[in-house]
Amino acid sequence: MSPHRFGLIGYGHWGKNLARAVVNHPQATLASIADAGEKGRAAAKAAHPTAEVIGDAETIIADKSLTAIVITSPAATHFPLALRAIEAGKHVLITKPVTETAAQAAKLRDAAAQRGVAAVVDHTFLYHPCVTRLKTALTEGWLGAPLIYDTVRTGLGIYKVDADIIADLAVHDLAIMDYLFGAPQFIAAQSYAAVAGFLPDNALITATYASGLRVHIRSSWLSPLKQRLAVLVGAKQMIVWDDALADQRLRAFDSGVDLLPAAETAGRAPLSYRNGESRTLPVPDIEPLRAEVDDLIACMTSGKKAISSLDAASRVMAAVEACQQSAARGGIQVAFPSVT
Repeated sequence: MSPHRFGLIGYGHWGKNLARAVVNHPQATLASIADAGEKGRAAAKAAHPTAEVIGDAETIIADKSLTAIVITSPAATHFPLALRAIEAGKHVLITKPVTETAAQAAKLRDAAAQRGVAAVVDHTFLYHPCVTRLKTALTEGWLGAPLIYDTVRTGLGIYKVDADIIADLAVHDLAIMDYLFGAPQFIAAQSYAAVAGFLPDNALITATYASGLRVHIRSSWLSPLKQRLAVLVGAKQMIVWDDALADQRLRAFDSGVDLLPAAETAGRAPLSYRNGESRTLPVPDIEPLRAEVDDLIACMTSGKKAISSLDAASRVMAAVEACQQSAARGGIQVAFPSVT
């Protein structure tokens, strides 16, 4: 099969990684790279000598020899660039945040559907094998009904001037939340700038579901610890996901509480406690970015819906907006908006 010819717009910190993912895919070739900065163009030429490197994104969008465009430029440019690429009949892969608003994401969704092109949003963790395994565990039933999903994502930087901690970092966990559980009923958030003069760099988010499920998200750009930790508590068992543990990233625990007819000890709740054995859940060694490009090419060739679709991204951006609105109003709970 002839490789699909890709163009890439924006050769910055994350653009380099997506360029590598395209280059390493057997059904793709990276034909063109556009970057507005001289430094970015020099780095692109050094890393990809066979690709045409230019400064004008519009040239890539207009290039009829390209079938797909990867957009990793600054967040404010995503919507206009992606819309022009879609209208030009190009398949697109758009990094996060996909747009600045949920309405813009929905407009891209509708434009892609009308034009018949594939679109994948770079919510990379939806292609992470641990997230895939969490989704499977929920459908298999042995966890029981989900009660709590608690996640922490911290590190030192990278501070952005065009996206706050919610839109740039917590968005990963909002996307995972949507993928695992769907849209919540209500959402509440607090955010603040520990480093004065910049956008908020810390956030605490709580999402509430009709089933009683609570999702808690903590995000920070100001921590010496790079943490990627989540706990999924089910009515029957629990799972801990610690991405720092290479050999035990996912562990299931036969732990929980069971209701008793009456309390066995005065002053205590009528509950018994299970602290059973734990086991490591095997996960395949899959690179999420490779799986992401796989998904785009599968959508291009078969017409399937993307795992990280513009439809899902519209809900994720609605969650981002709801969090920001709640934070601006002192952390009050707000109803999750519908996305049309």
